[in-house]
Amino acid sequence: RRRFPALVGAAAVAAAPFFAYNWVTFHDLGGGYSVVFKTTLGGNEAFFRHPLLPGLAGLLVSPGKGILVFAPVFLFLAGLASRRVRLTDRDRLLAGCLAVGLGAQMALFAKTDWRGGYSYGPRFLTDALPLLVWLLAPVVAVLEGAGRRLFVAAGLFGVGVQLVGAFCYPQGLSDVRSDVWRPQDAPFLVE
Repeated sequence: RRRFPALVGAAAVAAAPFFAYNWVTFHDLGGGYSVVFKTTLGGNEAFFRHPLLPGLAGLLVSPGKGILVFAPVFLFLAGLASRRVRLTDRDRLLAGCLAVGLGAQMALFAKTDWRGGYSYGPRFLTDALPLLVWLLAPVVAVLEGAGRRLFVAAGLFGVGVQLVGAFCYPQGLSDVRSDVWRPQDAPFLVE
């Protein structure tokens, strides 16, 4: 409690130049995206108008944008429920907090246009990748035999998909001509 004012003060000092720039340049503390959001996208009501469950499905399993399609190693996160995965109480608390945060992030993005505009793969979930990898580590540690081989195969597939994105996107124009729900229109096939 004693350090809270210092924490708030340090954050205010760090944020002040950005707020000043946003105010001088855009006349809005939120910056340029805030102006676009309010004027072009119709504000909160229009921006968050999309249904939750189809958005979650799109973020996870859409052939064009789903994270489990572009990085199938994250299917192994289901192994966190296994009794073989041993976490300390502290790690279990952290994993729970991360899972709640990831769930909130996914719910937020699911209510927007979850496709994320012109981009290769699951644009909205790229910030979550370090957290997902951290959650995946204890599962990988207990994999053996066929499970480990499946994990390696899923990892190699994901690397191949990302190589296509890194070296071929957007030459095939997958953003323009693709349906994110048609498997044959998956960007890594189109590109």
